[in-house]
This record gives sequence, structure tokens and C-alpha cells, in this order.
Amino acid sequence: MLSLVLSACFIVGVSILLQRLRANYLAAKQTGLRIVLAPCSIYNPIWAVALYLFSPVLKHADWARVINFAWHWEDDAKLYEKYGTTFILVTPDGNTVYTCDEVAVAGVLGDRKGFPKPKIYGRLTFFHSGWGRGCKL
Repeated sequence: MLSLVLSACFIVGVSILLQRLRANYLAAKQTGLRIVLAPCSIYNPIWAVALYLFSPVLKHADWARVINFAWHWEDDAKLYEKYGTTFILVTPDGNTVYTCDEVAVAGVLGDRKGFPKPKIYGRLTFFHSGWGRGCKL
């Protein structure tokens, strides 16, 4: 009976992940950019363990290389050569756009209204209200 319940939970979990992956894939497909599909996000703790255990096997898969915090240094520009200057990583948790296009990066960093900075910067002033004046060189 326990195995039946565990099997049902596993099947429901996998179907939810596949449904979320499909929805994110359809959203990414509308952009027209090249797509890399991955079964999990870079922030998934299970992935961190799996990467450590299975890295010799997984290092040949593009999705496994992208879901590695150090892929920019380890892989250099191989994925950009394969997928172009901009591509989307599609996971069940969401979509992430990777780009090495200077114009796109300058546009994102320069557009304060379209790409607002997170509110976390307000927390930095908690410790010292005049930190901006004190940091000037």
C-alpha cells in the first residue's frame, strides 16, 4: 500500500513538472530565440547533488552545462557559438535568458523603467545611512 501511495505521489509530481515545463517552453517559443530545455533549475538543491555525483556523465549534455554556476568560465563561449549570442534556458521553475550581445546588455542595464533593480538595495542602508558618502574615493 505504501508503495502505491509513493508511486502515485511520484507520478503526480512528475506530471506537474512536465506541465510547468511545457508552459514555460510555449512562452519561450514565442520569443523566437534558441531554446535549451532542462529538467530542473540551477537553484534546485537536488541538482547540486546530482551535478557533483554525475558530472562526468552529464558534462556532455548542453542543459547540464548551462545549469552550472561556473559554466561561463568552464565552457568559455562554446554554448554561445552553438546557440547564438542569445538563448533561453527553459526549466519547470521558469525561463532564463542568457546573452553575450553587448547591445542587449547595454539596453537592459540602461533601461531603468523597463528593468527595475530589486528592492534589496534598500536593506544595505540599514547598517549605515550615509554609506554612499563614506564609500566615495
